[in-house]
Amino acid sequence: MACDIGEQVIWLHTFGMRYHDIARGRPEGPPRLPRDRRPEILKEISDSPDAVPETMRYVSMTRQLHLADGIIGPISQQAFEYRVCDKRVIDQWFSFRQRTRHHQRRTSPLDDTRIESWTYHLNRDLLDLINVLTMLTDLEPRQECLLQAVCNGPLISMSELEDSAALPPFKTGRRTSRPAQQDELPCDEEPV
Repeated sequence: MACDIGEQVIWLHTFGMRYHDIARGRPEGPPRLPRDRRPEILKEISDSPDAVPETMRYVSMTRQLHLADGIIGPISQQAFEYRVCDKRVIDQWFSFRQRTRHHQRRTSPLDDTRIESWTYHLNRDLLDLINVLTMLTDLEPRQECLLQAVCNGPLISMSELEDSAALPPFKTGRRTSRPAQQDELPCDEEPV
């Protein structure tokens, strides 16, 4: 069960490029929800250069995402709220594609690159992302059950792992730390 869930997560994280397996319901290419749950463009986002979306908002009552005048739905609240490193994924995706980036740290001249118009490819990428985030949230109950089973399961001792050859014997299996070389500095010290 753990391997199956892990493969499913990697398949989703790579947008179907890795661990695809038709027999297990993971075809190659961008993952798709069943038709009755699949998000779609309900109202086109203008492709005019002066209409690149500046704003995005989620309406939980209708389960719709509004980008300027365009509308995409349905999108579950869980998929919209999906976070990585405490940042909402959809917000991060949009912040790099909206007309003007707000509160972004400039790290290179590439940060000044802006899209000239909203395109079919941006629609497709956003729909791909929503499909993946929804499928990841669908996996969370199974992941929670797996975590509980692991936490409540029996412990395996080092000797059992060594006897089964899952680990090398203790004396040769552990690396010892080496003393710092003279030209190496601890991470928090600056060279003089």
